[in-house]
Amino acid sequence: NLRYPRDYRDSVEALRSLNLNRKIVLVGFDSSEPLLSALKAGDVDGLIVQDPYRMGYLGVWVLVQHLEGKELADPAKYLSTGEYLVTRENLDAVETQQLFVPDLQAKRTIATPKLK
Repeated sequence: NLRYPRDYRDSVEALRSLNLNRKIVLVGFDSSEPLLSALKAGDVDGLIVQDPYRMGYLGVWVLVQHLEGKELADPAKYLSTGEYLVTRENLDAVETQQLFVPDLQAKRTIATPKLK
């Protein structure tokens, strides 16, 4: 009897107990160490992660643009703050590691959107 899991471990254990682990695709959300370990072990097939460094950078950048009088309120424009699917195949790529390894985040440069 599956119920809403408290966290990914409940989902993994439930699938294991039913011999469904690695038969049903399980995707998590976050880049916490337990989830990264589960991804490496093959218990989780992917992780949806955000880019907190980009979020903070663009948040300040947008504020500065606004204070300088630039028009940013075009509802047709979408400003992504970064959403990524991390898999075992791309986990060790530098571009992926930059999303959650603090030392690598600090070395990044963020491309800013072009304004008219």
